[in-house]
This record gives sequence, structure tokens and C-alpha cells, in this order.
Amino acid sequence: MPRWEVDTGKRVSIVDVNDSQVMVGSNCGPDGGMVGSVVTHQEFLDGRYQDVVRKVFGSEVLEEMISACSDPSPTTNESDE
Repeated sequence: MPRWEVDTGKRVSIVDVNDSQVMVGSNCGPDGGMVGSVVTHQEFLDGRYQDVVRKVFGSEVLEEMISACSDPSPTTNESDE
């Protein structure tokens, strides 16, 4: 499933969509440590962290993440890639 990373030089931000969850994180913790949160697909579709994703990664990535979370059957066929 999709994963995106943005490195601004000051901060690395990561979003990852797996079969059942969405992870949103960045290295803005103490001493540059990684902090983040994991939510279900439904929580993400209900709007949780969508504002963060749009601000950091842009509307295109947000739309791709919404699409990945909305797909009821995860892609496991590598021939589709």
C-alpha cells in the first residue's frame, strides 16, 4: 500500500496506508525523535489528519490516500503495478 515521505531539511514527515490503518508521523519529537499516530481507515475517511496531510503533502497525496482507504479490496496482485 502507499507510503509518502517529505524531507524539508528541518523535518521528515511520513504518511503510510496499510491494509487497515493510516500512520502519520514526523521527527518533531524531543531531540528530533519520530512521533506520530495511527488511525483506522474509517477514522481517516471521517477527516482525522486530513488537514495535516493536505498541508504537508498536498491535495494530490490526500486524494490518493482517501482512494486507498476507500478501496474495500487491498491490491495484492503485483501485475497491476
